[in-house]
Amino acid sequence: MTTMLRWKIRCADFNLTRVREQSGLRPVLTFSYDVSNERSGTVITLMLTNQSQKAGFPLILKLKLKNLSEKSWLKVSQISTLSMDRIRNLNEIIA
Repeated sequence: MTTMLRWKIRCADFNLTRVREQSGLRPVLTFSYDVSNERSGTVITLMLTNQSQKAGFPLILKLKLKNLSEKSWLKVSQISTLSMDRIRNLNEIIA
């Protein structure tokens, strides 16, 4: 199994979602510890978005990474536990 490095951004497949959930391929930040990822076959992630915050209280955190293609925010209110099968191209790290 490929190691999921903590604090790395990869693309995840959210195609099997419910009515109000985001779907499609989306960038996610790996939040869980590598040892947990390897043993459980799952990863805890935070979604990224290129949409600025609309709410009046902090639900997103602006990322200041030079190697992202556009302005990005981390959606701290959307923590997800995903199967490793949902992570696309495990060897490709976006940031």
